Amino acid sequence: MFALRSPLSVALNDTRLVAVAVVVVLVETTVRVLLAALWNPLVALAAPPLVTAAGLGAVTPRNPPDATPSNSGRSDITRSIANGNAAASATGVVPIGFVRDRLPRIVAIATIGHAVALAGGLALFVLVDTPAKAAIYWLGRGDVLGIGWLVAWPTVGVTAGTFLAWSAVAGAVTDAALEAEEVETRGEKPPLRGAVERVATAVVRSLAAPRSTAVVVGCHLLPVVIGVLGAATILVLGSPRMRESAGIALMAAVALGAIALIGISMAFLTALHAHRSVREAVNADPDGGSTVESLPVRRVALALLVVSALVVGAGAVRVTETRPVDATPEPLPEDPDALYATALANTERASHDYRVAVDAGSEEPFIVGHRIDREDRRYRQYLRGEAVGPEVYASTGVGSPPPRTGVAAYALGTRTAPETDQSVAALPAYVHWDVRYEWEAGGLNPPAAVEGWEVIDRGDDRLVLELADPEAVYYAAQGRRPSDVTDVSSSRIRATVDRDRGTLRSVDVRLNATLVHDGESRRYDADVRHEFTVDSDVERPDELGSPSLGEWIWRLLVF
Repeated sequence: MFALRSPLSVALNDTRLVAVAVVVVLVETTVRVLLAALWNPLVALAAPPLVTAAGLGAVTPRNPPDATPSNSGRSDITRSIANGNAAASATGVVPIGFVRDRLPRIVAIATIGHAVALAGGLALFVLVDTPAKAAIYWLGRGDVLGIGWLVAWPTVGVTAGTFLAWSAVAGAVTDAALEAEEVETRGEKPPLRGAVERVATAVVRSLAAPRSTAVVVGCHLLPVVIGVLGAATILVLGSPRMRESAGIALMAAVALGAIALIGISMAFLTALHAHRSVREAVNADPDGGSTVESLPVRRVALALLVVSALVVGAGAVRVTETRPVDATPEPLPEDPDALYATALANTERASHDYRVAVDAGSEEPFIVGHRIDREDRRYRQYLRGEAVGPEVYASTGVGSPPPRTGVAAYALGTRTAPETDQSVAALPAYVHWDVRYEWEAGGLNPPAAVEGWEVIDRGDDRLVLELADPEAVYYAAQGRRPSDVTDVSSSRIRATVDRDRGTLRSVDVRLNATLVHDGESRRYDADVRHEFTVDSDVERPDELGSPSLGEWIWRLLVF
């Protein structure tokens, strides 16, 4: 355990460190926003923080007075830190020339370190998000998880986890920034190999001191909280009601304020890691082996094995779509109006194949089909007869053809299926179609629940309901009431309900009448048949080939 007073004092009094940290945060944020807007939000997450590593490495403060090591009886790394601090300027920062000379090493360490931190952040997100989402599904509240929670939240969650995981590897960058030039040039290893060794040493050092590492992780949580609160505030201010000059100015003020606070916290973290590196160097033995020797290898290995098993298990649960799904139908009531409404809701909530045929009595009707598998979260749209167009397939990892809005910005690669010449993109397209595929009154959707239904036939396994009033028929089919209905030739909606499953089997709509809307009349002639099959499965089309890496990534993230 070590005190936080000294690093905090350095961060509050070193104006150069704070100024550079704020500028670094501003530049890093701008770069990542541009990557997210021009390429992909996940690319912005995967990019290593090279600006931060180089910028903060240039102004890493020397040791606090209570952590200054002597050069006697120390290892090369310990002595190099001491020599680097002895050569530091009176302002308490490592000379910029030192960082410039070792910039390739710092860049390599930041790249390798970010890869390790990204893996740790992903593991942390999977371990936290999986039980939380499973609890939401178990409570039957999966409907509250819209596109934002299912698609944007994983990006935020993995970003937060990655920043927390950086607490274990940031010491490698700090050590490189503090070392004297003589160690950089004497017996220097290739940058990549040296970076791997330094990052591994930093991770082992963090595991050997769990209490101090826990304190550092808690300190890393501060900029995460500031960033999340700032982003949430900006999203609230960005609502349509606030999109005026005053609202834009307020959003800019919140963004700049958050960047300033994050910059100050980053200055504190820079001083904290410098303080930690030097204190651990002071406590090292002359051979520099105390870090490894003090590590309880068996306990750490067991802990890593348990955590790895949990991560693999949670990942398998996510990619295989193993989650609680509430598809139990509600019991059918006796009242005909409530009975139809319940059967309609039960059918929509279940995995089903829904096919609507316009001009059902013609030789070649216009047919649109929807097949949705709610357990495996797959969707298929197909056209038959007079309806012409591409068939749609969507899952949590792929879309063909991909949607052009919503989740389109998250595509991790696009290709063309050779057999269909359709575009295939690795993105969570199911989330997009699940939101769009809703049974609202009107259009090519089942008739809505209205008043006026009657039971006209009862069987052992079925019920037949009928709606005969012309105004009610039109209202159920189109979602709006006419001013008047005249010259009615035919008027009925007949629904067949499966009594065992509590779902719809078919609905036939027939209305031939003159409708009056706002003083204007027109002839309406509808002959539409709706057919339903529940408990249907949707299989991945063979023409899409094997899932790509991007598809596996999205299947892991979207749960």
